Amino acid sequence: MGLINSIRSRFAIDWNNTDGTVSGGGIDSVDQPKKRRVPRGKTRSLDDEIGDSKRKALTLSSRNITRNFELAGWAIRKHLDFVASFNFTMRTGIPSFDRDVENFVRWWGRPSNFDSSGRHGLRKSIRIAESLRVLDGDVFTLKIGDGRVQWVESDRVKTPDARRDAPFDEARTFNGIETSSTGRPLRYAVHSRLRGGGLNFEKWVRSRNVFAHGFFERFDQVRGVSPLSAALGRFQDVYEGFDYALQRAKVAQLFGLVLTRDTAENHLGPVEGEDSDGDGTNDRFDVKLGSRPIVLDMNPDDDAKFLENKTPAPEFQQFSDMMIGIALKSLDIPFSFAREDFTNFFGSKAALTLYLQSARDKRDDVKEILRKLTTWRLRLAIEDGAIVLPRSVQTIDDIRFEWIATGIPWFDPRDVRGDIDAIKAGLKTRTQVRRERFGDDWSQDVAPELAAEESLIDELGLSVTMDTTSGGAASVNTPEDEDDVETTQGGKR
Repeated sequence: MGLINSIRSRFAIDWNNTDGTVSGGGIDSVDQPKKRRVPRGKTRSLDDEIGDSKRKALTLSSRNITRNFELAGWAIRKHLDFVASFNFTMRTGIPSFDRDVENFVRWWGRPSNFDSSGRHGLRKSIRIAESLRVLDGDVFTLKIGDGRVQWVESDRVKTPDARRDAPFDEARTFNGIETSSTGRPLRYAVHSRLRGGGLNFEKWVRSRNVFAHGFFERFDQVRGVSPLSAALGRFQDVYEGFDYALQRAKVAQLFGLVLTRDTAENHLGPVEGEDSDGDGTNDRFDVKLGSRPIVLDMNPDDDAKFLENKTPAPEFQQFSDMMIGIALKSLDIPFSFAREDFTNFFGSKAALTLYLQSARDKRDDVKEILRKLTTWRLRLAIEDGAIVLPRSVQTIDDIRFEWIATGIPWFDPRDVRGDIDAIKAGLKTRTQVRRERFGDDWSQDVAPELAAEESLIDELGLSVTMDTTSGGAASVNTPEDEDDVETTQGGKR
């Protein structure tokens, strides 16, 4: 009993709750401070915990690691491939009006018509904006009266100097955003960049002229915080570990030969060995390796085993893979995306299916910023007369449109068969399949083209056979004379 009591005392274990501090079962993380350290301090809003200085540090860290470490940059790009690519389609059911609006959105999406700098079109801008949301936590869009937009990166919105710049309510201003009593953004403190670095306060911009795009996970949160911030240290460790392992491998390659001698000689050049051919004379050989690799002329019983050719060690590679997999979890990216040979086809397919589920919310965030931008621009176009509303469309809210995420093509012919069976069983529609695989609408993008193709085939009198059961390609035959067509017991063939 003395040993057990000693163990209990040493590790602060109270299985029977003899001290009476907890009733009905406790929470180990807070009820037993001797067992593990309990965080101290006050609970605060996320914007108080991550102020302007910490946001700057996070921004510098994220931009530096993605700029220098290929894997971190790849993770961002892979996230964008699934989250930041959309196609625009109209849904009012009025063909001429839908076509006019789609043409207008296509025109507006050109760089010179969309971006105030004239460098990036709509699609590219959305991809860059999502990239900045992942790196910095949020990004902002300023609406311009001529229908173009100006993007403001996260670090350009920060709390100004109240004594030097325009006055503001410091108690309700969080990292450059002044809010109401309910937390609604009222104004944004926009800064301009200085040549050579640094920022200069430019002006306060009212919230009605700004669209914010960020990661928000708390109700009291005003500024966005990227989930990538949890993995920055992990990416940095792997990046440094790779450098150290490569340096060790280079050092190992510099030493091409390790010599240990039992003679008193301690110089390079002719070296005596054993009498291998039995001629009564010890063998001699010269060491001529040039300037590299370096030759170690070592004393008896000395070695350099730390330079053996096991760099990097398999254990290091396995640990690095584990660290990489954990870091990728910050963006919900499966490790099999980075290591294609990590699992088999079915494992990759399962990982993709689960990832698409997690990507849905992120896509919805991007769709929301696209919806806001499109609604604002269409309203301007209607006011300017660039778009004429039909009688059945009374207000901007009656214009039905949608941004559809780019689909994921089939990986295997069995996927095609599965979609066909799902359509036949009534579990899916053709439009759902087209959305999932190609990111468009079957009824509006595919069906009209199919009808036009069938009409053209009939007009030209062609006979098109799409036979996939025999593995052959589709064949196109021209009509033959009726007398030349062979007949079978069932009729014409």
